[in-house]
Amino acid sequence: MKCPNSPRFSHGLIHAFLILAFFAVTGSTALSQSGSSLIEPFDSGSLIIAMDNDKQGKGSGCNNSEAFNLRAYGLAVRLLYANVPLKWVIANKTTKDATDMTVNATRITGSNCQNGGTNTAFSGGPLVIPAEYASAATPVINAFNNEILGLDNDVRVYQANASFVAPVRYTLTHKPKIAVGPDGGGFGSGIYQELFDRAKLRDAANNPYYDNVDNIIISPDSCYTIAAQAHASSTAINFINIYRQFAESGGNLLLQCYSVDVFENEPIYGRFQTTLGWTVYGTNDDTAVNTTLAYPNPGMPFNQFIGILADTDGRVTEYSLANNSAFQNGTLVAATNTGGQNANKIVASVSRIGSSTAGGNVFELGGHAYNRITGGNNNTEIGRLNGERMALNSILVPATRPGCGLSIPSVKAFKVVRMSFDSNGNGLPNFGDRVEWELKYINDSNVDISNFQVSDPLDSKLIYYPSLIVTATSGSTATPNPAYNGTSVTQMLASGALLKAGGMITIKVKTVVNGFGTILNQGTGTGTGIPGGGVKTDTADNTTSGTVAGYPIGCGTNGGCLSQVAYQTTSNQDPTGIDLGTAPSAGPANVQGRVVDATGRGIGRAMLTLQNANNGTVWTVISNSFGYFTFTEIPSGEFYVLTVQSKGHAFSSNSYAFELNDNIAGLAFVADSPSAPTYVPSATGTNSKSTPSAPLSRSKQRP
Repeated sequence: MKCPNSPRFSHGLIHAFLILAFFAVTGSTALSQSGSSLIEPFDSGSLIIAMDNDKQGKGSGCNNSEAFNLRAYGLAVRLLYANVPLKWVIANKTTKDATDMTVNATRITGSNCQNGGTNTAFSGGPLVIPAEYASAATPVINAFNNEILGLDNDVRVYQANASFVAPVRYTLTHKPKIAVGPDGGGFGSGIYQELFDRAKLRDAANNPYYDNVDNIIISPDSCYTIAAQAHASSTAINFINIYRQFAESGGNLLLQCYSVDVFENEPIYGRFQTTLGWTVYGTNDDTAVNTTLAYPNPGMPFNQFIGILADTDGRVTEYSLANNSAFQNGTLVAATNTGGQNANKIVASVSRIGSSTAGGNVFELGGHAYNRITGGNNNTEIGRLNGERMALNSILVPATRPGCGLSIPSVKAFKVVRMSFDSNGNGLPNFGDRVEWELKYINDSNVDISNFQVSDPLDSKLIYYPSLIVTATSGSTATPNPAYNGTSVTQMLASGALLKAGGMITIKVKTVVNGFGTILNQGTGTGTGIPGGGVKTDTADNTTSGTVAGYPIGCGTNGGCLSQVAYQTTSNQDPTGIDLGTAPSAGPANVQGRVVDATGRGIGRAMLTLQNANNGTVWTVISNSFGYFTFTEIPSGEFYVLTVQSKGHAFSSNSYAFELNDNIAGLAFVADSPSAPTYVPSATGTNSKSTPSAPLSRSKQRP
């Protein structure tokens, strides 16, 4: 079916300087959709939705009914609605079909073909589910595929067998909701609806992720991530200003076929990509061209498909700059004809308007319906699917719709550790020292997270030292849980905590070191909209730079954090660690001292009791007639409490607490004295001082 003719700008010879301007713009890497992908690490166990034709279509040995399984997009959207973020991996590539990443991966869903291996290459913009979300994603994937008739039509998902790195263009946290605008004269009726249904853009109850809307309901506050116009109606021109405001406020806009002419060539509120509009071409008046297409910006999200783009029919199939018109709003060309005077005739392009953090993208695409078989060049099955993929790619590009519930909560968490009390001043955590752990939870999304909670169980070598210190910013609210002890109660916050969008909750917890070896500590944050596995803290220290939502993620202005070099990996959820060294390997030791009265005379027959604080073992000796006592062959490397009792005498300070690492001599208990006992120096003693009920000072060597 051909579209009715439409009025258009006269097209004639395009000046050479405009052609040069076209190539200057399309070659840019600093504009809206060329962008730049950044390398990110991924852990073993991450899941990958393949987006290339072999692994998601009729690859070798596969029996798919389609050259590409468009349901991969439906699965991606279903996961986003399940609060599972996706990483859209797109290499900064010079050719459109180049490999985006290579991973040791195994196919875990779909028909028995394209099974993966050590160096599995993924292209076409694969979607990665980070390992920490795999447990939340798996039941969603299985349920989605179970709704599909026939194993061959299941979406193929792969699992990484080892850690890897990949270039991430976008972290997808928006939940696509599409406003499908009215179609003029029925000529565009059902184009997007039919496509979205084939791609299975529906929830488990079969409700679509799109609405059929009248133009009048679109507004800057509309709760849609993208508005799509397959073939503008005759009245659409009256609403172009509203669509512009929608895009400027953070929504995206998809214009196809005649909509490109109507929206772009409206002189007051149009001009999304040009200063003076397009000259348009189409099959209706035999002005369309059928040349080999080029893809000047292969790394743009709009262009993530493998192979050729079909040449299809329509009222507007190509367009070029009108006389004296120029590109604006960072317009980049996705696909264009080649060869002589046809090189300036564009098939697809993207611009960006407004100043929102995400969104504002205006996608323009020539051609009426890419599912139609026509006589044009490259009108193959994969070419037609690729035209449909361009429309589907546009719905995955992030948008900003605050207050609509169309975003996944995104929380980043970090933990540092610093000395709180250093008994021997060596700057290292030793037995009996206190260390402070600081947890930061930052909400870098535009969604408030209610019922926020942090769980932080303590290692058995740590003893909780009350109380928790909790602070909150940017309207967030949180108070300490008074019952927290790190063992039987690990929830750190009182119920009802709120982590506001752009806010941070900080928790400081002090602990006493009560052991040796390595201690790893990690908090887990949960709340409304956060997947069941929660958000685990990643370790940081004085050297950690950067910010999230404006908050420093490292040690901050307080400084003094213990180095985490030994515990930092490429993962984004490394536990925070401290090294307490190894327990002393010395043999048994002796404990000696004297019991005296206030005048310094020895007290005989006083009973001295030495108890191992860790296992409860008890030794007892009696002082001799001069008040001296000795414990022999006591296991070293343990913590002990020594007490005294004597009939007829009272002791204001009647105990010592210490770690036994070597012989101790010169302990003194003084009866009827209000002052605290002190060491009496001994020629044979190796410890220099002690205070009752406190660990003896000591020096510890690292192994």
